[in-house]
Amino acid sequence: MKFIHMHETLRREILRRIDHGALTITLLARQTGLAQAHVSNFLREKRRLSRDAMDLVLNAQSMEAEDLLPSSARHGSVSVEEEMSAVPVVSHSSALSDPVIHPSAVLAMMPLPWARFYPSERAKPPTAPPGRDLLPSAFRPRTPCPWSR
Repeated sequence: MKFIHMHETLRREILRRIDHGALTITLLARQTGLAQAHVSNFLREKRRLSRDAMDLVLNAQSMEAEDLLPSSARHGSVSVEEEMSAVPVVSHSSALSDPVIHPSAVLAMMPLPWARFYPSERAKPPTAPPGRDLLPSAFRPRTPCPWSR
């Protein structure tokens, strides 16, 4: 990914936060120490930010440079099992408003007990003895099902 793409991703993310009411141009200018006009010109695509100014914006918004990368570039070649071994825990505001969960928004990772849902090849699914079924009598239909004939 080129620097210009990261620059545009940052601009869109800041605009999204402003649209959601979580940020204003004035507040961002105060947090970064940049002039309000400079921030406004950046958001309206009249000017670009220097790398130092981008760092100021990223720090003010608690973001990392990794957050500007597409998710495919972030994970690289991670297997499905590794990717689905844990679920990120984020704040409710991130869960409701962020279209993509950025690594900097993750508060903790909650491991998933996949063995419960997908037993390993060594574990065999439960089987019933001949003449019995696994469904307890309380859950068995009282009348035969029409499709089981």
